[in-house]
Amino acid sequence: VSTQSTGHMITNEDLRELRDVFTSFDLDGDGSIDVKELGKCMKKLGENLSVEECQALINGADKDEDGEMSFFEFVVMVKQEATDIDEQELLEAFSVFDLNGDGTIDRSELANVLGAIGKNLEADELEALFRQADDDNNGTISFEEFKTIML
Repeated sequence: VSTQSTGHMITNEDLRELRDVFTSFDLDGDGSIDVKELGKCMKKLGENLSVEECQALINGADKDEDGEMSFFEFVVMVKQEATDIDEQELLEAFSVFDLNGDGTIDRSELANVLGAIGKNLEADELEALFRQADDDNNGTISFEEFKTIML
């Protein structure tokens, strides 16, 4: 389920898909997923999780601490997983743009990398993109600014 396409918003279509997945995991139809149900469904998906691993997944999502995952808790968990981008992945992406390795991205680096991947922007489009990312208006994009724009 993609929550990235709309800037972290979950669409009605996403909710329908999540409801279908949730319903397939809720084997007894009681409106929640317990450890046993999660384990059985994960096994069907080729993931042989221990009871402890299943319990940890449930506990991570179980906001009302009833030992089970409700649909709301399931949606929150999926959304969180979809928006959790690994810091190392972001650093690697940042380093692609930071051509001179000085820890920042300037306009020419941004233009060069975008051009190399076939995204040749007009000067005003490039400037608008750069201004959007350069929060402190110092003429460069720091890793923190890059992270903000990527998340």
